[in-house]
Amino acid sequence: MRHWSSWSKNESYDFSKNLVEGLRYVGGEGSANEFEMCGTPYRLLLSNQHYGMDSSNSYIDVLLERGDGTNFHPVFAAEMVQDISREFSPWRVFNVTRIEIGDWVHDMVMLDELFSARRQRDNLAFQLEYTLPKVKDLKP
Repeated sequence: MRHWSSWSKNESYDFSKNLVEGLRYVGGEGSANEFEMCGTPYRLLLSNQHYGMDSSNSYIDVLLERGDGTNFHPVFAAEMVQDISREFSPWRVFNVTRIEIGDWVHDMVMLDELFSARRQRDNLAFQLEYTLPKVKDLKP
């Protein structure tokens, strides 16, 4: 959840259309974005973005809908918050207003695992490219 509103509400982020294997951005208009997770269609609706009273937090309402081939059905709704006083602060769930337990939960857990694996691969790639060559030149 912490990644979605960032990549889905800005179509200029071309790098984000294929964030991880199994997740495919289908498209969207404005704050309604569609994607597929392992072939299952989903729609993410973002609305009511606003700042808190002290302007250090940004809030947004999130509605996740799962498609069944003909219609989309709401499965999760929440208000999310981001601490805008910190650079690169992730969005986090602030207030859950709807949750329907079903197959979509497995898809989201798998999505989180895919993001974690991607972070580990990126970390390893960085170490291989920058750290190991420098260590190789060190004298015992």
